[in-house]
Amino acid sequence: IKCHLFQITPIDGDHWAIDGTIFEKDGTLYYTWSGTYQTYVSKPQSIFIAKMSNPWTISSNRIELASPGSVNGYNNGNVTEGPEVLVANGKIFMTYSENGCWTPDYRIAMLHMNITDDPLNISSWTRLTSPVFVSNSLVQAYGPGHHSFFKSPDGNEHWLAYHATTIASGACTDSRTTRVQQLGFDSNNILVFGVPTWAGKLRKAPAGEPIVSTSTPISNGIFEITVKSSGKAVDVSQCALDRGTNVHQWEANNT
Repeated sequence: IKCHLFQITPIDGDHWAIDGTIFEKDGTLYYTWSGTYQTYVSKPQSIFIAKMSNPWTISSNRIELASPGSVNGYNNGNVTEGPEVLVANGKIFMTYSENGCWTPDYRIAMLHMNITDDPLNISSWTRLTSPVFVSNSLVQAYGPGHHSFFKSPDGNEHWLAYHATTIASGACTDSRTTRVQQLGFDSNNILVFGVPTWAGKLRKAPAGEPIVSTSTPISNGIFEITVKSSGKAVDVSQCALDRGTNVHQWEANNT
């Protein structure tokens, strides 16, 4: 297998950037990312979009779609990052995380446009006047963000995957855990996120998933779960039983 590495660079210069993703509309590829106008790590970070001529080449000027600061009556800190795109119901939804992950105000905001409009025209996009997915202190879910979308196996449901922490002040550490929940749409076909729930909350699987037992699938005892690709064991950090405890790979020491 031959592997070729390409740096995707805007035509106006090599600027610092992260979180790039590609989506397609009418046979044309578009690249969207979080970045700055500097060549080094700096703030504020904005959300940009540009057209592509192929999966590794930007072919248009970049357009700034969202930037940090006080917008539409609320403040979103100095970071907008992690753009993701979902196409449904004749609309293109672009969501992104805002504020620092080290704060409890890390959350998801959203832009949307009609699928018939031009993604490079800033007037095509409607920016919601408030964030769409925020911390929920009632279930100790803080800083929900840096998400992605996926469909159920039967193709009929849209789902959200995101991370959040149980630390009320926010955290960018491995206290963050991956969570998923189903998305919906309102009467205007606008994407609806709902609210974050408990880490470890048992929920109905995406439609089309194999039906498995939710009672006692294996007998009580001590088991070692080994990851096939690494040969390491699945380990609960510090043997903690708290919600949101990190589960990671570790050396299998037979203890």
